[in-house]
Amino acid sequence: MSETAALTTPATELTNYSTTYACINTATGGTVVSAGSGTSFSFTPANNDVLACTFTNTRKSSTLSLRKTWSATTADDSATVTSSGLLNNTSSGKSTNNKTNTDAGTPVTVYAGETASFSETFGNPASSKNYTASLSCTGNAMPLSAGILTVHGNDTAIVCTLTNTQVVPPNTLSPNGQQTARPGTVVFYPHTFQTNSTGNLNLSLSSATLPADWTWSQVLYQDTDCSATLEETEPQVTGTLSVTTGQTLCLVVKQFVPAGISLGAQNTTTLSAVFTNTSIMPAPPSLTLTVFDITLVGESSALVLSKRVSNITKGGASATTVSAGPGDTLQYSLTAVNNGITPLSTLVIDDATPAFTSYLSAACPTVLPAVITACSILAQPAVGMTGSMRWSFTGTLAPSGQVMVTYQVKVNN
Repeated sequence: MSETAALTTPATELTNYSTTYACINTATGGTVVSAGSGTSFSFTPANNDVLACTFTNTRKSSTLSLRKTWSATTADDSATVTSSGLLNNTSSGKSTNNKTNTDAGTPVTVYAGETASFSETFGNPASSKNYTASLSCTGNAMPLSAGILTVHGNDTAIVCTLTNTQVVPPNTLSPNGQQTARPGTVVFYPHTFQTNSTGNLNLSLSSATLPADWTWSQVLYQDTDCSATLEETEPQVTGTLSVTTGQTLCLVVKQFVPAGISLGAQNTTTLSAVFTNTSIMPAPPSLTLTVFDITLVGESSALVLSKRVSNITKGGASATTVSAGPGDTLQYSLTAVNNGITPLSTLVIDDATPAFTSYLSAACPTVLPAVITACSILAQPAVGMTGSMRWSFTGTLAPSGQVMVTYQVKVNN
């Protein structure tokens, strides 16, 4: 005698059940059939037996508990993991992020053949984008399929854990630089380190020269006002710096070109930034970023003019380009550097309002370099209009000297 599964949709799986059988013989002195387990058994009936045999199917069961784990995260977010699709659904309970904690819900009974899916709800829905999520289960005989758990008759106590790991946007160090300079002069390379997490930063300079028998020197400074120019009061960078999430650290490499070096020589200075994250636990490996400044020895133009822009409305450091929208205020910085070997006189800087902007204001430097005695704005548009600007300087700009002027415009609606 045997039992087979009915042809149902979905098909009934007898492996999901524990099956027992028992027979009652109402004939006096008839055959005795011993009770047992399984989906089939055999016996030899005798004449006059009156047998009634019963198969009993009991659904196999296990337990399921949900756990919520935070790994390598910052504190204060909360989330709850829940199941669906089960007769008895469960949850992890509300779990508040303490960087590396795990919270577990109460186990519930689940039955072989059931399937469960899992979802996570954040206390602040916007926080979900800050994390990756991974699901793993133990005690389940069948592996997860696309995040779906199928309860099997051979399962033991099932524990499913959803782990959130914080997504940390990468830090950036930019840009690379290249200039041509005469022997015995100095050139400057502005750089920006943008951090997206809190930690410690070690900065260092190294160089490779051609020909190798010349000694070049370079010094790293912190550009405290992010003007992309070096001012007398700005400090050299030494030791370890502490940086915080969202901080923009502006830097300037001052490169000295050896006097007497032949034309065609070059030096490549490498600025290395080693960042150690201290805001998440466990701490990820340190990350090293580099930029390269290439200085070629040659007949450069005596006066070099560079232009950078910053978005005053949205914040952030100056750069060669920035994102801007209607109504934003932009500040342009024009820096003139004397790369020659003799002082420059009659220094004039000209510019015009960019397309799709309206003029707001212009300014001379707050601190003038040595030998420059005065700055005046000779031409500028009316506020809200477009047009040209001119700055004029009295005195001379010494070799390696630099001067910066600024103006502000508003992006048109």
